[in-house]
Amino acid sequence: MTDPYLWLEDRNGAKAVAWAQNESDITKKVFENDPRFQQTTREILEILVDTDKLAMVNLRDGYAYNLWQDDTHQRGIWRRTTVQSYKTANPQWEILLDIDALAAKENQPWVFHGATHLPGSDLCMISLSKNNQDASESREFSLTTKEFVKGGFVIPESKGNYEWLDKDHLMVAAALTPDQLTDSGYPKKNYLWTRGEAFSNAKLIFEGNKTDVSTWVFTIRDQGRVTPAIGRYVNYDDLDYYTFDAQWKPHRLPLSKDSGISVVAQGKVFFGPRGNWKGFKAGSVLAVPWSAMSGDDIPASQVELVYEPTLHSAVEGLTKTKDRLFLHISENVRGQIYEAKSIAGGKWQLDKTFDTPNSFYLSASDEYTDTILFQEEGYLQPRRLIMKEAATVTEIKKMKSYFNEAPYVTEQFWVKSKDGVEIPYTVVRAKNLVYDGKNPTLLYGYGGFQISRMPAYSPTMGREWLEKGGVYVMANIRGGGEFGPEWHKAAMKENKQKSYDDFIAIAEDLIARKITSPKHLGIQGGSNGGLLVGAVTMQRPDLFNAVVCQIPLLDMIRYTKLPPGASWADEYGDPDDPKFHEIILKYSPYQNISQTKKYPKIYFQTTQADDRVHPGHARKMAARMKEYGHDVLFFESTDGGHGGGGVKPEDQAKAMAYVYVYLHQQLAK
Repeated sequence: MTDPYLWLEDRNGAKAVAWAQNESDITKKVFENDPRFQQTTREILEILVDTDKLAMVNLRDGYAYNLWQDDTHQRGIWRRTTVQSYKTANPQWEILLDIDALAAKENQPWVFHGATHLPGSDLCMISLSKNNQDASESREFSLTTKEFVKGGFVIPESKGNYEWLDKDHLMVAAALTPDQLTDSGYPKKNYLWTRGEAFSNAKLIFEGNKTDVSTWVFTIRDQGRVTPAIGRYVNYDDLDYYTFDAQWKPHRLPLSKDSGISVVAQGKVFFGPRGNWKGFKAGSVLAVPWSAMSGDDIPASQVELVYEPTLHSAVEGLTKTKDRLFLHISENVRGQIYEAKSIAGGKWQLDKTFDTPNSFYLSASDEYTDTILFQEEGYLQPRRLIMKEAATVTEIKKMKSYFNEAPYVTEQFWVKSKDGVEIPYTVVRAKNLVYDGKNPTLLYGYGGFQISRMPAYSPTMGREWLEKGGVYVMANIRGGGEFGPEWHKAAMKENKQKSYDDFIAIAEDLIARKITSPKHLGIQGGSNGGLLVGAVTMQRPDLFNAVVCQIPLLDMIRYTKLPPGASWADEYGDPDDPKFHEIILKYSPYQNISQTKKYPKIYFQTTQADDRVHPGHARKMAARMKEYGHDVLFFESTDGGHGGGGVKPEDQAKAMAYVYVYLHQQLAK
């Protein structure tokens, strides 16, 4: 079938941009003329620019680094203080770089994308993005002079990565020219760049294949050893790591092909296979001596089991400090922290850091000291920061309450999906909720890429939804990472429909429990979650009366044609493969719009600056639905990247207000 809306895939084309602007202007009037809009925007902005908000940090070599945004610093100031000062009520911050001033000076819409420090030095590479795109420009910066280094390393805007080897050498995974790119638009060529030479003269040290997803550079720093390394992501089940000999000849590390290195610490490599390997269960954390990396295979006798997941647990992350190793484990969709300690005979002991029923997360760690920062929070529990230094554990910061949490409660339910598998979801509701099916309810989901949705405190959700009569629901459907790699694999490729079946089952269960009804049930998702809500709305429009479809994938027959879509073929399957074409065609929202079905008024939100999920998906979906006579709303911002909604707090507040106004318009009693 000929697609009459291909022209809307021209991201910056005058005709496509004019169409998006016109539709956005219509939507703005719908929301901004609502009497609730001004107050909602004001309340959200107060939260975003609150000078008493919690300053979240990265830890490095005794310092705490923070990007601070408020009403005065809309783009932010990058600053630091000592860890000891950060622990006090009024830290003494040292401003390193004012992003607003830099943007004004250079007349560029800069967004700070982080810094990569050279260990033991005042030098770092700062990454700056235009409009918060994934692509960024990187420049060498001195923490002493607080200026960019004249004649220093500069990497033009790209989706590559880099790593310090030493003061005079950068390793660079380049994505600057077409010959350096994979089909997915990521680096395939990796270089060693020496200070003072043109990048065109940098030494090529590794090259992947054009059909790979990407390659990247990193260094392994452990026990005084600095080892340059390469990661090569061929596909989901084919991940390779390489180190080099003295002549820069690469050697593939003999890990399982589906393993990702978590950390190298204490002379051991810690990794997690996504499938069963050498008798160890998928999703386990394993350790092998660094010395075992020099051969072509690892004897099973040298593999140590650090952690083995249960049916309803999964590893969310590992981090190291100078002498310690910590695991973040999801246990029945609740985060817990364990310290891993090596004991005799290749065995490991896991000590639970906090013995409470609350949810904990790894927040920041300093691999040059033994300082680590944890955060504790929940849907109704403001974030609390807890610092561990050696044997001392201290609460150092606590987020203030932005709404009254006392009248609300959280409950976890399980429901059988279409194939009989039980799926968990969490309801956040008023304690005195009336079960009459009339409660405005927002169901949120994602279900992809082994990403978990864990309990988190949202000031805006509490103030703009719960306190105004809403019920909030988080779906933990297959495709996510809540229960490890098998939970993810269960809804990949030919099984992607299982994510949608799970979500539909939760919606039906909410209705059956009389928590809500189709008239008062709304759904929300972004990116892969945008595909989720788009797909289930095309399949079961009778279940919903509001759909917030943000930065979405929607034309799944053409997603690989819109970079970096080809990199997701392992998640969805390749639509150019006849087998997957037929499977994808059954759920791809754009191809399944009906002219006769009655749909709820969908709100599509995207951004022209999104260089991860192309705005053409949302544009085309909205255009075709309007052609078929369906009432939809569409808004496209000009900045914000894949985060959507804008860069500055005032723009973010307005974008969030649009969502809440829309939900109240559609779902109110």
